[in-house]
Amino acid sequence: MDALDYAERRLKYDWPKDPCWIYTTPDNGKTIYRAMRTDVCPEVFKDSYGQPIKQKYSVNGNVIALDKDYGVK
Repeated sequence: MDALDYAERRLKYDWPKDPCWIYTTPDNGKTIYRAMRTDVCPEVFKDSYGQPIKQKYSVNGNVIALDKDYGVK
């Protein structure tokens, strides 16, 4: 499934109603990534290793990825 298919799924609300996020930062807080917990993440949003796909969440304290950006109200 390519990136367009993932975006289409998000826009069609094929998304958990209340996802639980795990946040990670490889650079001590400059960039923060989030990924859904594996127990609530739909299979379609997991990578080939069965892990939730990471999303860039914020850069230098500016949030750049909100649920509404992924088609969630």
